[in-house]
Amino acid sequence: MKKIFSLLLLGLFLTGCMEVETKVTLGNDDTGTIFYRVAIEQNDDLESDDELESPFEKYPGAEVKELEYEKNGKIYKGFEAIVPFNSLEELNDILSDGNVGEDDADDIVFTREDNKVTASSQSNIDGYEEAQEFLEALAFELTIVIEGEIESHNADEADETTNTLTWYTESWFRDGIKLSYVTDGLVEVIPEGPIPIEEEEVLVPLPKPEEPEESFVEKLNFPIIGGVVLAIGAGFIIYKKMK
Repeated sequence: MKKIFSLLLLGLFLTGCMEVETKVTLGNDDTGTIFYRVAIEQNDDLESDDELESPFEKYPGAEVKELEYEKNGKIYKGFEAIVPFNSLEELNDILSDGNVGEDDADDIVFTREDNKVTASSQSNIDGYEEAQEFLEALAFELTIVIEGEIESHNADEADETTNTLTWYTESWFRDGIKLSYVTDGLVEVIPEGPIPIEEEEVLVPLPKPEEPEESFVEKLNFPIIGGVVLAIGAGFIIYKKMK
C-alpha cells in the first residue's frame, strides 16, 4: 500500500524535524481506535506543497483536524486523527496507510490465532547506523493499550497494570515491534471429541387413574332397592285382592 508520508520524509528530514505519535487502543473483540498526531517543524526551506495531508478521511467515522503548535521555540504544523476500526484487518490497513517507512516491510501487523494476538514489524539492524541522520530528525512514539494478559514484548516502557506499552524511535527502527498477548473474548473454544447430541424429550402419557372398586354396600344398593320396590308392589296387589 502506498505510504503517504514516505516522499515527504526524504526531503524534510534534512531541513527540519518530524514528530509522529501513534496510539492504538485495542479491545478483546479486536475493535478499537487509532490516534495519530503528525507534525513537521516549519522553516524557510519548506514549500507550501510540503504540507502533510491526512490519508485517513476515507475510513468511516474518522475524525481529522489540522494541527499547529509551538515546541522549544519552533512551530510545528500537521494534523491529528482518530480512526475507529472493527477488526485486525482494518487496523492493519490503517497502520499501513500511516506508516512512516518506505515500504510494506516496515508495517506493524496484528494477527490472531485463537485467543492469542501478536503484533510485529521487521527489525532493521543493518541499516540502523546508516539511518542516524534520519532517526535524529524523527521523534516517533508508538503506544499500544490492550485488553488481555501480556505474554511477551520488547517495548521501551510497559505498565502492565494498565496494559500500556510504548516504543520510541530507535527501538522501533532497530529492533522492530514485538508483542504477544492473550485475550478473554472473541473465540469460542470447542471441546475435543464428538459433540454430544441432545436427545429429544419424549412425553409419556400418564396412566389413567384406576376407578375405585365398589364396596359391598354399593354392590348391594341396587338389588336391595329393586327388591323393596317389588315387595311394595306385590303387597299392594295382595291387598287389593283381599278387599
